[in-house]
Amino acid sequence: MEIPSSFPRAFSGKTTFIEETVLNTKYVSVPTGSEHFSFHTKNSNEEQLFKVEDERYEYNQFISICKNTYKCLKEINDDVSRWDLENRQALRDHWHKIKAYQMGWILHLYDTEEKRDSIKVYMDEDFPNAIRMILETLWN
Repeated sequence: MEIPSSFPRAFSGKTTFIEETVLNTKYVSVPTGSEHFSFHTKNSNEEQLFKVEDERYEYNQFISICKNTYKCLKEINDDVSRWDLENRQALRDHWHKIKAYQMGWILHLYDTEEKRDSIKVYMDEDFPNAIRMILETLWN
């Protein structure tokens, strides 16, 4: 539809000859019909595809967290193995490198609440050996 002459037109003084010939300044698009669209399933397997896509995303996130946590624990283990065990403050500093989501994943490795509680206590009491034990658990 052509723009009515009563409609105010935008003016730009910096248009080039090519822009004036190419850009549309005469016509507008006029929506017709209802804005209430009824969406229907286009594919009979669409719901299953969405479900599989969501599950795959969750698995990818889980794998990413696993890799990230393993890398963090490996770095801590490498650092701790170079120190003497008297340096408790440095061990406490490394304890704070483990992020909440990584700690959640570590606890996820242990299937019962009792085992989860015991690994928390073990990490508080003997951090270097707890890290080594968790890394061994990951490989088994």
